[in-house]
Amino acid sequence: MLKAREYHSSSVLDGLLYVVAADSTERYDHTTDSWEALQPMTYPLDNCSTTACRGRLYAIGSLAGKETMVMQCYDPDTDLWSLVDCGQLPPWSFAPKTVTLNGLMYFVRDDSAEVDVYNPTKNEWDKIPSMNQ
Repeated sequence: MLKAREYHSSSVLDGLLYVVAADSTERYDHTTDSWEALQPMTYPLDNCSTTACRGRLYAIGSLAGKETMVMQCYDPDTDLWSLVDCGQLPPWSFAPKTVTLNGLMYFVRDDSAEVDVYNPTKNEWDKIPSMNQ
């Protein structure tokens, strides 16, 4: 990375590694073995989690210094972040772990067996059956 850091999240989008922290976004291209600085998130997030979905990078977490959770989206074509108007977020106490499968984003809580699902195409939230443990 261009700058050593703690408290970051990483995801792969189109074969490139993205590392997102409150104050920066970086991209690693393994074919050229090089890092590139990108636009940081519009609104810095504490303890964010990221996932790639449908050609975009998503970050979820609480606004820096506040308890308000938001989701932001990064468009690699424009190198811009934007807030996602995804309705009311589930009542998470801190950023859930995220993963994408078949165009749906799954949000797994550390403090519960519940899993929330977001469909960015339909802009809808749903739940799946809780995990066993």
